Amino acid sequence: MNNNELENIFLKKYQINKDKKSFLSKKFNSIKNSIKKKSIFLKKKKFMISFSGWGMETTLPSPPWINSIDVNDINFNSYHKDLKSLISNKEFFLSQFNLPGTNYEKILEELKWRSYIIYNSIICSINLSKNNNFKIVECGVCDGLTIFYALSACKSKNVSFKGYLYDSFGLMKEEHLDGRDKNQVGDYDYLDIEQTKKNLQMFENDLIFNKGYIPEIFIDGNNPADISWLHIDLNSSKTTLQSMEFFFPKLIDSGVMIFDDYGMFPTTKEIVDKFLADKKGHFINFPTGQGMFIKRNS
Repeated sequence: MNNNELENIFLKKYQINKDKKSFLSKKFNSIKNSIKKKSIFLKKKKFMISFSGWGMETTLPSPPWINSIDVNDINFNSYHKDLKSLISNKEFFLSQFNLPGTNYEKILEELKWRSYIIYNSIICSINLSKNNNFKIVECGVCDGLTIFYALSACKSKNVSFKGYLYDSFGLMKEEHLDGRDKNQVGDYDYLDIEQTKKNLQMFENDLIFNKGYIPEIFIDGNNPADISWLHIDLNSSKTTLQSMEFFFPKLIDSGVMIFDDYGMFPTTKEIVDKFLADKKGHFINFPTGQGMFIKRNS
């Protein structure tokens, strides 16, 4: 047998082995992919979705308001049901979602994690500050949906409280918006302060409404000397900064500042991060898009 014949035999054996390896590799990958798909299917089947709303979906664990024995969770659930009842009986009107065929109960359920965080940010602030003369501020009130949970939390803790609410209750103007925020010019022209007052009438003795544009309203408004809790929901980095500049010095030690737009508006996130960079305290970034800062003076 000459060298050429030996070489041909070697090449044939090599090709056969190569083909076997290729076949086995493909077979292995096919089995692996099949197992992976089956595993994903079983996981989905085993862990049903426990919450879905505003771009956030969870499987485990169940939300804290389900089967909880914690008094704060129980109270939150109670107030949430109260609000659903008020809306159903047309005693609380959500103009922000006023479209034909709107399922308001579904909207409230999808917002529930965000509402839960608002509620507990008040509980946190009260527990940390131990302040029995609790003053809270909201910049950007809209229909009063968010502040309803904040005021309900104050009520649940049985503290003396006063709420200062700031909103133009009118359309957004170009001079109050910067850069990428300017695409919202003209938004919120449907807001009506009288409707918001009616929505929050159960708290009317504890509320001060300041109607006007930020920052002008800070000059003419009825402003608190100090505050324990601040919520900013303005969809505008410019007025968010102006609100922080005005209220941060008034925020007491262990006071809470919470931002609705932190994870939703890149411009707002940038301005908040920059403002808080040299401030003492602790910041929490929630998967709901909210951000919360707990101030410390020392």
